[in-house]
Amino acid sequence: MTDGTAETGSESISEWLTSLARTGANPGGGAAGAVMAGMAAALAEMVAAYRTSAKSADVVDSAKATAAFAAAMRTSAPALADEDTAASSGFAAAYQVGPEEREAAKRAAGLRAAESSVELGKFVERLVPVLRQLAGEAGEFLLSDVGTASAALAGAPARPGSTSWRTSASQGTTPPGATICGTR
Repeated sequence: MTDGTAETGSESISEWLTSLARTGANPGGGAAGAVMAGMAAALAEMVAAYRTSAKSADVVDSAKATAAFAAAMRTSAPALADEDTAASSGFAAAYQVGPEEREAAKRAAGLRAAESSVELGKFVERLVPVLRQLAGEAGEFLLSDVGTASAALAGAPARPGSTSWRTSASQGTTPPGATICGTR
């Protein structure tokens, strides 16, 4: 990151949580939501990887595709957390400029933060059908991992104006526009 803040993926979990506990925007709730979504993706990847030992070729192919999708989501989560941290830092920076520039700086920071939230919401929505699929396929020993992934994902923000993970999960529906492996 350019503001001197350590990148999410370069810190230990303990260091990152200590940073999260501090006042200020470095990191904040949006970054925490991205990390939680990354944990959900990692658990989805693990559950799917266990399914690659199935006897059916169709199940194995589906499990491999799901694991690859979840891996891609997992590896992109730290960058989302860092982007949200940078966007949130813009608010503090907006108050450091002169009064004549402050309103424009606050608007720009607000727009960047909103864009970051929308991207995080889209990220979360792509994981919803994956977890729903795995919940239906996981054996009794892996179902708790899918449940933990769902709980982690429930803590991440949904895209503004969309059906949230909590609502869609309770109604058994897939949020509008949600995709899995790039297909609707």
